[in-house]
Amino acid sequence: MASDLTPRDPDQARAQLAAADAARARLSRGLRLPEGLHPVLAVAVALQIGTAAVGIAQQTAAGMGLLAAGLVAFVGVAAWALLRFRQINGVRVDGFASQLVLGTGALATGAYAYGFIAATWAAFESQWWLVVVAAVAGGAGYALGARQWWRAYQVDPAARAAGSSPLVLAVLALSAVVGFVVLAVVG
Repeated sequence: MASDLTPRDPDQARAQLAAADAARARLSRGLRLPEGLHPVLAVAVALQIGTAAVGIAQQTAAGMGLLAAGLVAFVGVAAWALLRFRQINGVRVDGFASQLVLGTGALATGAYAYGFIAATWAAFESQWWLVVVAAVAGGAGYALGARQWWRAYQVDPAARAAGSSPLVLAVLALSAVVGFVVLAVVG
């Protein structure tokens, strides 16, 4: 027995698919980000990069505490962003957490990596002003990557919705932890 939703002919099927596409487009255009998300994300990432670089260069318990404090600040901002997005829109968006908040897109990842490498080198060289510049540049680039993903998502949600798998995120997190440990022990 066929349901009322089962198309009986190709024209009806095309019409239903077109209606679904239009509904998805309306939803994606109507989604709103938490106010101030990009600047807050930029500051959190810059803080995390700077505290991690200084903490690794110091190679002391206080330095590792500083590194942990920056990480806690970033995790707090990430949790706030996810919670507020859900409260504002009442939906979850595939890719929002990994691509926008956790910065797994190419621009955000590159900005973070280059900012972190430059800030860490500067911290080992005691060039504190350069640590700040590199951290701010990394945070700004990260936020720019998040903004770029969001705009692309709103134009074509189907193409941008795929986020990184939990396995990929776990491997990235493990790689980051191993990298921090190696830098702390070797440096």
